[in-house]
Order: sequence, then structure tokens, then C-alpha cells
Amino acid sequence: GLMLQTCPTQLVWIMLVYVLALTVMSLGVFYRPLARLSKEVLKREADLRRSLVRAREYAESIGMLRGSVVEQSRAVRAFSNVLEAAYSKLHWQTCKSIFVDPLISGDGITVLVYSNLAPLIIRGDFEVGTLSLATSA
Repeated sequence: GLMLQTCPTQLVWIMLVYVLALTVMSLGVFYRPLARLSKEVLKREADLRRSLVRAREYAESIGMLRGSVVEQSRAVRAFSNVLEAAYSKLHWQTCKSIFVDPLISGDGITVLVYSNLAPLIIRGDFEVGTLSLATSA
């Protein structure tokens, strides 16, 4: 009750904009491509497994007809496709870890609160104890 009465309206609006912007950035920029890439990795892994199972199933025929070079190239191509998709997914996850995760952690919010309340504390309009309450909220 007391903290809500003493909390500046400007801080509430800044926090609301911060949360909305972070949500849009997280969902719009990073999570959709990550979901798409996760599906793509699973699809390419399934293609690789199918290629390997097929080679094992028809190993005798492949050996008799000397088709090992062709089957090896298919397996290598399928494995390269898996690696390509996995690296792309890793790239997006790394970018998300660099740009979004620090902002989601408590440290990002604490810096935002401190930077917005510091001028009020310096002017004497806000008490330091209230700052501790605001950051723990």
C-alpha cells in the first residue's frame, strides 16, 4: 500500500513500456524464428535418421551393386543439412542470450529503476528506503 502511494507515476509508465517492449522483442524478434528453426532441425534430423536406416536396411544390396559412394554422399548431405540448421538455431539462441536475457534478469530491471529514481532522490523528493522497496518489488 505505502509503496504504491509513494511510487512515482513516471516509473510505473516506464516499467510498463519496458515490459511491453521486451515482450514484443522477445516474441516477435527471437521466439518465432527459434520455433521455426527448432522444427527445421527436427525435420532434418529425421531425414538423416531415415537415410541411415535406409542404408542399413539395404546394406547388402548397396554393397553388391557398389552403391556405397552414393549412399555415403546422401548421408553426408543429410548430416550437413542438420549441422546447418543447428548452427542457425544456435546463432539465434546466442543473439537472444545477448540481447534479451540480461534485460529479463533482475539486474536489467534494477538498473532501470535506479536510473529513473536517482534524480528524485538527489532532489529529495524520494527516500532511499523507498528505492530499496521499489527494486525488491
